[in-house]
Amino acid sequence: MTSIIIPHYELHDMLKNFCLPNLYLYTDDSEIIIVDNGSKKALNLDGPYKIIRSKVRVSFARACNLGAEQAKGDVFLFLNNDVQVLPFFLEPILEALKDEKTVICGSKILAPDGRLQHVGISFGKKRLPYHEHMGEEDSKKFQGTKEVVAVTGACMAVKRDWFEKIGSFDEDFPDGNYEDVSLCLTAKKQGLKVKVALDSKVIHLGGATYGLHPEEHTELLVRRNWEILSEKWKGEKDSFFGINKNSLLTPREEAWGL
Repeated sequence: MTSIIIPHYELHDMLKNFCLPNLYLYTDDSEIIIVDNGSKKALNLDGPYKIIRSKVRVSFARACNLGAEQAKGDVFLFLNNDVQVLPFFLEPILEALKDEKTVICGSKILAPDGRLQHVGISFGKKRLPYHEHMGEEDSKKFQGTKEVVAVTGACMAVKRDWFEKIGSFDEDFPDGNYEDVSLCLTAKKQGLKVKVALDSKVIHLGGATYGLHPEEHTELLVRRNWEILSEKWKGEKDSFFGINKNSLLTPREEAWGL
């Protein structure tokens, strides 16, 4: 069984009208757990959903871990509340996880206009993670399953036994950025695999919860969490992150003056 774990804050209408209808349709025997993470007005839902309520807002990592602590499945699928799954999204992910060495698998994520948002995460020249091919048109070249350095926690499936063995998401990250990348790097460090199932498709509004805060607040949050990630993994060589002489200096790395 798959346990789908959705950290959630405030945007109840979006969750009910955008995220949950397709999820209910296309996941017949999955357990759906929603972690209502400190919403001022408690979430109420009709349907076969398990709601965990945190009275105070905790980090994204902690909210995911709270859901995992009460999940029953042998695969945990972490899903953002602004994601809408498409038909047959789950089967390619579960197929990829049949490989003994693969412990994490993500989806192809599309923006609302159909362009690519995520087909895997790479690192820029200064070790800042970025989404490969973001903004490109989807095409037949983005099919099948490929091994990547990391995938986003917006739609990330993890084998339960491994997740519990390594101690879950790292709660040193104050909020939702790069705890997903750090989890993937932990798998890589152990000689295990992270994959993206490109035949699994979901639509991601992107940053819906962040939209509740000013843009400069979000940028500061991203910078702070990147500095935490950098400190945790500073002992690794550039090659560990897939960085070589041809790696690009990303726009955000330039903007930050790295």
